[in-house]
Parts: sequence; structure tokens; C-alpha cells
Amino acid sequence: MILAAALFAAVVPAAAGERTTGPEPQRELRICVDPDNLPLSSDRMGEPPGFDVEIAQALAGSLDLRPRFVWVDTTYGSRTLRRSLFAGKCDVFMGLPVDPTAETPGALALTAPYYSTGYRLVGSQERSDSAVASDDLRNARIGVERQSGAHMRLERIDSHLVVFGSQREVLDAVARHEVDLGAVWLPNVDRLLLDRGLAVHVVGSGTPDRLLRWNVAIGVRRSHADLQLALTRAIGDLLHAGRIEAIFDKYGVPFFPPFADR
Repeated sequence: MILAAALFAAVVPAAAGERTTGPEPQRELRICVDPDNLPLSSDRMGEPPGFDVEIAQALAGSLDLRPRFVWVDTTYGSRTLRRSLFAGKCDVFMGLPVDPTAETPGALALTAPYYSTGYRLVGSQERSDSAVASDDLRNARIGVERQSGAHMRLERIDSHLVVFGSQREVLDAVARHEVDLGAVWLPNVDRLLLDRGLAVHVVGSGTPDRLLRWNVAIGVRRSHADLQLALTRAIGDLLHAGRIEAIFDKYGVPFFPPFADR
């Protein structure tokens, strides 16, 4: 298959003049992930590897590639991509938010998204059964973690934000009625609410508000168009088969499929 041959050459090219007499060794797919970011990824012995690691393994298997994980600290934002993916240390970078402005000629390209995520709004017991209207996002006092996705997205619509140092501090402020609502990252909601009793509840429907939700894809170097296409096809196959949702279920994280961006 021409596409597969081109893909393998793009991922790990053979050395010039290399000759083999036996079966060709399986090629590697080098995958950049954070070593300390559960439930997404972890390299700690005795801990689950994270859903991004398991999804990456499934995708590599679909392409008949051997996964090799490259552990990178993601706290440095765009510098992390420059020092890892763009520096050629890995072939793919898991878990990038879909943002068309991030795809630049000669640099980053994104696959099709493989899930969507975002922030859930939580409130005190009095707010637990009420729906969140769009006006609430502009007029209510909303607690957010500093420099989080919720902070940046709600700031764009001039929401009345109260900024805290952590999501636990956000929940404390909700319980004390210092804010009307709090924004908590979707994978952390159940864990952070576990010891809150009846004081704090998820507000509104089960799906994050559109403003606080985004698609997640895999980053590749734009020069690896064949790899981008092959991964996009493999993502579609895994989604259709329900394998990505099943991996999320293992980690107790609600799965939201990619949505059509408007």
C-alpha cells in the first residue's frame, strides 16, 4: 500500500544503504505525552498509564507501528512543542486543543479530533437544579483557576470572574457563597466533588456549555501529511468501534465525542 509505505518512511526513515535479510522490523511511532498528568498520562510505576497513553497505543497498533513514549513537561505551553515535536524528538503530540490559528504553514498540523472536553459549572445546593443560561456566563460571579482554559474563554466575553490559585479554591468559594458558580475541568469534576457532600453540585445539563467546550486532536509536523491522514482515518475507525469511549470508561471520565465546530 503506497500510503502505508510513505507513512512508515515519514515516521522512522531507514538508514541510507541499510540492507536486511530477515523480516523488516516493526517501525516506531514516537509519541509525546506529559509524565505527570493523570487521568491523561503518567509514567509512574504502579499507576494507570492514562487514557491518552492507551488511545495512542491503540492508534499505533492500528497503523502497525510500535509506540514509544517521549515524556515531556507540558507546563511551558507553546515552548513545549518547539522543544519536542518541532525539534524532531517525537512524531506526534497527544491532546492538543483544536484551534485553526495554531496550524501554521511548515509547522503544526492537527488530525481530526478524537474527543471533546471542557469545563463543567458547579454551584451551591440552591443552584444544583437550575439550568445555566447564556446570561449567567456574563453576569454571574464565576470562580476560575488562574490561566486555565475557563479563565481565558470566559474572559473573552467579559464575564464577571473571580480568579483563584487552584480548582479546590474555586470549590471552596462556591461552598462559602463567595461566587455564584465555579468552573472545574471535566476530568476532575467527580474526584474534586467526592468529599464535598451536598455543599457543591454540578449545575445544568451533563454536557459542558459550548463556550467552555472544545475538541481535542493530535499534533503532527505539517511535513508529515501522510501520517496526519493515516491517524485521522485510524481515529475515525476507533471512534466508530467505540474503543475510545471504552478507554474513557476505564478511567471513570465522561466521554464526549468530537462536535462539529460552527
